[in-house]
Amino acid sequence: QRKDGPADASAGLVTVYDTDHRPLAVLYDFACHPTVLGPETMQWSADWVGAARRELRRQLGTDLPVVFAQGAAGDVSTRLVRKGRRPEDVMRIGSAVADRRLAALPHARPRRTASVSVARLGELRLLAIPAELVAGLGRRLTTAFPGIRLYCCADGYLGYLADEESHSENRYEAANSPLTLPETLSFLDA
Repeated sequence: QRKDGPADASAGLVTVYDTDHRPLAVLYDFACHPTVLGPETMQWSADWVGAARRELRRQLGTDLPVVFAQGAAGDVSTRLVRKGRRPEDVMRIGSAVADRRLAALPHARPRRTASVSVARLGELRLLAIPAELVAGLGRRLTTAFPGIRLYCCADGYLGYLADEESHSENRYEAANSPLTLPETLSFLDA
């Protein structure tokens, strides 16, 4: 790794909560090899990844499943930030990674997730949406993407997705949608 080389400094944290806003599971990612401990260390270790997991569990819940996903780190290691290759260095780096993830929690926005699938058959595109789109949103999608066919209530069921007019008139579909208008538009933009 070069000091001035490319590296992904971003990191993610996905936390799943129950209806009482208690964390059920955490997925975190970071792009760095877990290689604080060197090849001379012959003990089993999850390195800084394990230390970060322990710290996340300590602060969020001891029985919490915490899963790590490796980012693009083929040439990125702790070499430039570690002071040594001892267990205390593992704890320092792992705790720093966890603390940065935890600092982002107050700024997190809840997301209702759903799978949207696209299949392409020559020029024809089939879009499966796990929701009931009002006709205005359907027309918007088919106008923006000629040749697309919409298959609603496919790949699961999120509920109604309502357009601006439905929300402004507080129609049944908007009143019973699990998403606000900005969330709906963001969902469709993705």
